[in-house]
Order: sequence, then structure tokens, then C-alpha cells
Amino acid sequence: MNPGPEPDHVQAERRALQTIQARWTYRLGGPSFSPVECLDGSNPILDTIRELQASPLCMVGIWGRGFEPPADVLRELEELYERALTPWENLRTVQPPDRFTLVYCGDPAGFVDDLPEIYSRWPYGTFPREVQREARLRFRELVTTSRFSVDDHPNKHELLGLNPIAPPLQFAHVASLAATVCIVEALEKYLGVLEEWARVVRGAAPGLPYTWVLRSDPGRVERVLSEHLSDSREASDALRLQTLEIRAKTDQAGGWLALADMDDAHQSEIESATTRAAAKAATETMQEVKKSKSEQARDAASKPRAGVTAQDWVQYLAQHPQKRGSMDATMQEFADLKGVSLSTVQRRHREAKKGNLLS
Repeated sequence: MNPGPEPDHVQAERRALQTIQARWTYRLGGPSFSPVECLDGSNPILDTIRELQASPLCMVGIWGRGFEPPADVLRELEELYERALTPWENLRTVQPPDRFTLVYCGDPAGFVDDLPEIYSRWPYGTFPREVQREARLRFRELVTTSRFSVDDHPNKHELLGLNPIAPPLQFAHVASLAATVCIVEALEKYLGVLEEWARVVRGAAPGLPYTWVLRSDPGRVERVLSEHLSDSREASDALRLQTLEIRAKTDQAGGWLALADMDDAHQSEIESATTRAAAKAATETMQEVKKSKSEQARDAASKPRAGVTAQDWVQYLAQHPQKRGSMDATMQEFADLKGVSLSTVQRRHREAKKGNLLS
């Protein structure tokens, strides 16, 4: 028995769940991914930032006027992420010694005041298991929930309403996770740009591994990508849109960290004033994103469909002269043949007449 179509609310819920599943596909790590630091002491977010800083994204010759240099944005994202880590430092199992304490290095001739790397990596100073668990779960919740969006205006009340804070976490920790989500999403967009560029380079150098070309002839990679962006308006517009979205994510991360830095005793009075600049910048950037999308949609709508041009229509009439007596029927047959609407064929006919293509 056919159960019939699903109700609208069931279809809407199904689409929401599919969207949530699609959003949780980070390239920065698998099930062990942590927004603060993995159990083995590695930090996939910082590692990704440094890999991007050494990637073709930072080749100066690729970027033309009107683009914000990714090197500057990546430096800003790194600084924002280091600020986001600050509230978590006092939760480590072992704290590093005071910065100015003399540490004996085994040489009886003297001491050094540089902190050994061992104090900042696993297992010296890692986070307790319960802190790691809270960080991962709250980060995942901020990414997947449909009840709250980190892209909205930074608001303490709404963030705390998503999930009550359990000690030892405080509001600064949760706000830093919201900022980290924005940072990770910005990095994801840069990774998407690199994937597209790798495809372009492989097309320009068939048979050669992309990593080999990048390592042995970076100048060639730079030339290929520069020509690709200068020759393809579609690619340039798409890249411009992605950079605007990355800037919006970066500004939003700064807004969450500004909110975390506020004095809780005066939160209600100073929240709006402190975050107004970041919120305004994010709003303006998102408006630019919407404007760019609208322009791309208009450009796409104005372009004739591939294979259906005025020349195609003239050629069809030349091959079927006997059908000229019934022009409407001929237009309909041509539309059915090409899989386009009758109005499209009528427009091509007017273009042919205007261009004196019809004899």
C-alpha cells in the first residue's frame, strides 16, 4: 500500500537533519577533533592555519585589486584563535612555570629563562578528560544545532540559553568556542578554494601530480592560477564571494571574543556598545555577499543557454525552408528539439531579425 506523500513538516525536518549532517564534515579532524587541543598535544586548527600560510593562497601574484590578501586574513585568524585559547589555559592539568623563573638546564655555567617546549605539549599540561569532552560536545552543538547560529549578533543571553554552563567552564570559554566555530568555518572556505585551484592546476599540467608541480615549479602554479582568475569572470566572482564570506566569519569571531572580554557585572549596559562595530562590519559584509550573489544570478539569467543562439535558429530555418509558412509550429518544433521554452526561441528570432541574419 502506498503510504502517500510525507507531510510538509516531516519534509522540513528531514531537510533540516540533512543540512546538519552536511555541516558536520570538517576537514580539520575526525572523531578525535578538539577545538582546543587534541589528546596527543596536536592542534589541527593552528596546524591548518600554518599550512594555509605556506600554500598558494599566499602567492602575491595571484591576487588582483579588490581582494583582501589571504596572508593578512590568516594572520588575523591566528591571532583570534590564540585569543580564543586564552580562557582555557588555566584549566590545564599542569601549569608552566612563571615566565621569568630561571630554569636550570644542566649546565653549571648558568641558567636560561626560556620556557622549555615540554611544558606546553602533551602530556605536560594537557586538559582533563572532562574539559576535553565539554569542549568537543559544545563545539559540535554550536555547529549542528538549528536553535542557535554563531552568525547572529553576539548575545550572551542567547548563547547561555542554548546549554547551561557546568563548572569549571565559564561564559568566556563558551564564547571562545563560538568564535572558534567562525574561525574553523573561515578556514574551511580557504580549504575549498585550494581544492578548486588544485583541480585547475591538474588540468593545466595533465599527468603531473599537483603536489609535485607545486613543490618543483611554484612559479608555474602561480601563473596558471593568475591566468585562470583573469580569464574567467565566473571564477573571479566566485572567489570574491568566498573572500567576502571569510571576512564576515573573521569579523564575527572578533565580535564573540569582544563579548567574552566584557565585564559580566556591566554586561547589559556595555554589550551593545562594545560589539556594535564588529556587528556593523559583519552586517555590511553579509550585505555585500548577498549583493554579489544577486549580481551573479542576474549575469547567469542574462546569458543565453548553451547551444541555443540566434545563429542556431537561422541555421535550423535554412535546413527546413518548407516550414517557414507555419512559423509558430516551426518555433515549437525547434524548442522541443533543443529542450527550451517557446519564448526563448521567439527571443532568438528577434535577435536574428535585429542582426539581419534572416534572408
